[in-house]
Amino acid sequence: MNPELASQPAGHRAKSPAVAALLSLMLPGLGQIHCRQDNKGVFLLGMALLGHWSTGGLSSLFLCPAMAADAFMIARKLNSGTPAARWEFFPAIKRLNAIPPRIILITIVLAIAALTVLHIVRFASD
Repeated sequence: MNPELASQPAGHRAKSPAVAALLSLMLPGLGQIHCRQDNKGVFLLGMALLGHWSTGGLSSLFLCPAMAADAFMIARKLNSGTPAARWEFFPAIKRLNAIPPRIILITIVLAIAALTVLHIVRFASD
């Protein structure tokens, strides 16, 4: 079996898409960890904490709902019996799924950096 794929091992309970989405809505990355996308989940968790701190919570408005949708889709894919790659994003959206994961990761980092600059400029102007 390919170690890059997260799947439902035999005898394990199905992952609830609603629980995965709720976990990632509370803190991005938790739903992905729940769905055995550990590396992706830890990265998103770190980016969420850093982004929330550096942007004054602005990044959470975008990251939490997006990662909740991603965790929901990953859990549904796993429950259908189809394995998910460890760094796979948004499996139900074909156009986004065609984008290499590293591009999505870089986009997340750049978006948080841009929001940080926006927050700093806004703070400096007050």
